Amino acid sequence: RTSYKFYEYQLELLTPVSNYELWFVQRTKRERIVQKRKGFRVSHPRCSFDPVNDRYFPFAQLLLIRDENGEVQVEEVQE
Repeated sequence: RTSYKFYEYQLELLTPVSNYELWFVQRTKRERIVQKRKGFRVSHPRCSFDPVNDRYFPFAQLLLIRDENGEVQVEEVQE
């Protein structure tokens, strides 16, 4: 079992309007013309974004435990 200790201010869950984009592109011999870009997001399962590495964390169910000093301990839920 893996556990990590974080302060609460270090944990941030971002819910952007759209996480991904689908591009409709017309290709010719000389160029590619973007006809439309359609944003969409995956609403389930909820994912946490890592702003330091500019990517989403791998999916895991986590349990947050706050101790008396204000530190938050994160444990992965085992099913």
